[in-house]
Amino acid sequence: MTCGKYRVLRRNGEAVGDTVMHDAFAEGFATVERLGDHPCPEDPATPGPLAKAVSWVKAEASRVLEGDVPEAQYQARLEACRACPKLQAGNPVGWCGACGCGTRRRAELSIKAKMPKATCPLGKW
Repeated sequence: MTCGKYRVLRRNGEAVGDTVMHDAFAEGFATVERLGDHPCPEDPATPGPLAKAVSWVKAEASRVLEGDVPEAQYQARLEACRACPKLQAGNPVGWCGACGCGTRRRAELSIKAKMPKATCPLGKW
């Protein structure tokens, strides 16, 4: 996995701040500017707070703009999650213990797995 240093921008182009994140978290998100290469953190499954915020906005926006992923893809994502040792079980599926999103309602895997731009931090989907 490759990483870079990114500047997160507001709609008016004003910089909010800089952060190091995996390229996969920033890909396709219009409000970041890649500043250059940077060594990846030792634990790729634990992005920093700004990277998590960028990833969350990108995932939520993708569901609004693109709709839910196809049912077969959704079910495949859930099966990967159910088989993962990082799963924090709950109803109906639970939460990811690797992504760092916590146990809020919008972080529930039955919701996240429907988002086209959401990704598994362990690369399972």
